[in-house]
Amino acid sequence: MKVLVTGANGHLGANLVRELLAAGHAVRGSVRVLADPGRTEHLKALGPVELVQADLDHPATLRAAMEGMDAVLHTAALYLFYAPGQDAAIVRASPDYAPDLGKSLAVVVQVARFT
Repeated sequence: MKVLVTGANGHLGANLVRELLAAGHAVRGSVRVLADPGRTEHLKALGPVELVQADLDHPATLRAAMEGMDAVLHTAALYLFYAPGQDAAIVRASPDYAPDLGKSLAVVVQVARFT
């Protein structure tokens, strides 16, 4: 199965990538900033994961990341310890918002499963 893991560089996302690769799945992982080695090197060390840049604020990047995938595991979130003035950005990435966006995008690109 071909699986996209959004937020692949986070704690949950990276663990999902590791387990999916170990189970023999083809994995594509999305990160917000692909050029930042701090967000990608630990993923590359896990095995043959395809890394792509995608951002919840840019639906076209999410659509492109979902192309050809059989399933999407959505773990992307905005995680900040202290973020005055960032309320809107955190809400956009929250579980109340992002799954609706992802589900609508999944329909557009015909992903079989979105969780």
